Amino acid sequence: TAKKIPFGLRLKAWWEGYDADELARRANLGQTSAPAPERAPKPVETTEIVATPLQGETSNITEEGELPIDPWDQNRIDVAQLIWGRGFCGPGGPEYVVAMSKLLTLSPEMSMMHLGAGLGGPARTLAEHFGVWVTGYESSPSLVAGGNQLSTMAGMAKKAALALLDLTAEKPFERKYDRLLADNFISLVANKLDLLRRIEDSMKPDGLALFTEFFMSNDSVLMAPEFRDWIANEPSRIMPITHAEFLQQLTQSNYIVRVDDDISEDYVHLIDKAWAGADKIVLDLYNQPGQAHLVGIVLKEAELWSRRAQLIRKGLLSYRRILAAKKDKHAGW
Repeated sequence: TAKKIPFGLRLKAWWEGYDADELARRANLGQTSAPAPERAPKPVETTEIVATPLQGETSNITEEGELPIDPWDQNRIDVAQLIWGRGFCGPGGPEYVVAMSKLLTLSPEMSMMHLGAGLGGPARTLAEHFGVWVTGYESSPSLVAGGNQLSTMAGMAKKAALALLDLTAEKPFERKYDRLLADNFISLVANKLDLLRRIEDSMKPDGLALFTEFFMSNDSVLMAPEFRDWIANEPSRIMPITHAEFLQQLTQSNYIVRVDDDISEDYVHLIDKAWAGADKIVLDLYNQPGQAHLVGIVLKEAELWSRRAQLIRKGLLSYRRILAAKKDKHAGW
């Protein structure tokens, strides 16, 4: 009788695009020198572990088509922090956030808004490292509540506060800011040009804006099966555009681009590094009373990040860091 395939092996094989049953068979036969099996288009999951649907997956579009309903619940928040670290919902911990944000030349005298703030981990990191005052904006009430709780526990309730973003409001932002950081947020909004102009209106004359975002390589990507599968299975409605389109919209919104970096390779490396330890996380969950139900959420998150990473590897998407400066309307630019 064939041995039951360990979840760690199955997750690793699935993540890398191989057939887990074939890998296990070769391992049982001791064929350590055999060549890797052919990549399977989509391995069939046969373990008892079920990929639990994420909150919001079955109805994730608002009537306005602007921002999704809340795709986060406490289970998903707990799993995200197990994978990415306390207070984080995606790739890159404190060191990464500091390195990425040095372009903004932050200081204690400055105020900053962070779109796509998640649980506020990046906001607290920047406030602590640079002394900047950060307001994190999120469309998820669950993330705002959880993030503010973490900021309060860290003694940073005012220095790194989170606020619920309502783009239907006439003035969605609380004040004028010196700096902006937008993480994977532009692609969640249908009317990107309107959002960029509203951001520009909420920034001081010498404002700097840093965007990190997924971009389509070209318009033909829209018809690619892998791309359509990605869009259909995201818990939030996502509407990416091409890099060229975004640069054009920045110009139309009174910005001049200062830095434009393709950081796709580094981003995929961060994803792979985090998920390399997923098997240990699953084992720990099984060994903790009352935590086994989170294993299905881990698998679902792994599916999400695998799709994103594979699209970048195949060149259908790129991940970029773009620094833009607000133009001085009185300087004749």
